Amino acid sequence: MKMKLFKDMTDAELDSKIAELRKEKFNTRAQAKSGQNENPAKMKGLRRDLARALTEKKIRSAAPANA
Repeated sequence: MKMKLFKDMTDAELDSKIAELRKEKFNTRAQAKSGQNENPAKMKGLRRDLARALTEKKIRSAAPANA
């Protein structure tokens, strides 16, 4: 996902997307450990998407409320 998509989300949508990405990352990591992972590059994309979402959340929390 692009950063613009995360910026367009509401706070509730962003929180649910972060939870979804964490769950998907956990499942992908478990598949990789058991040797069932068919797409090893997916883990890299999940890590980056999760980082983008968490970065956007941090930016929002650091911004002043009236701006």
